[in-house]
Amino acid sequence: MSLSHRERRILAEIELGLRECDQAFARRIDALNAAAPRENPQRFSSHVSGVELVCVLLAALLLAVLPVIVVLHAGRSCPAPARTGSATSSGSPYVPPYPSPETPRGSRTGHPCR
Repeated sequence: MSLSHRERRILAEIELGLRECDQAFARRIDALNAAAPRENPQRFSSHVSGVELVCVLLAALLLAVLPVIVVLHAGRSCPAPARTGSATSSGSPYVPPYPSPETPRGSRTGHPCR
């Protein structure tokens, strides 16, 4: 982003006024400008190492995958134990959705939580 002609003129006037009033400040600014590399003007940019980049990417991946794992695991919860009783209010006998614990192991068919 470049400055307009008016902005460059105003900055040049400010610089000229500072150089006339405070020559020590002008020498320090000249030394800073001489020490700055000319080909890469991004003196104040932040440098990120490869290790930092990998750590940030792993943390983002973990934060993206963790909720999915929690939701999938919560969807597999075991149903509540079946009520035992001989009849319901309608008079028909109650049939539990899963075999009772007294049922022999060989007769169980695909219980999702065991």
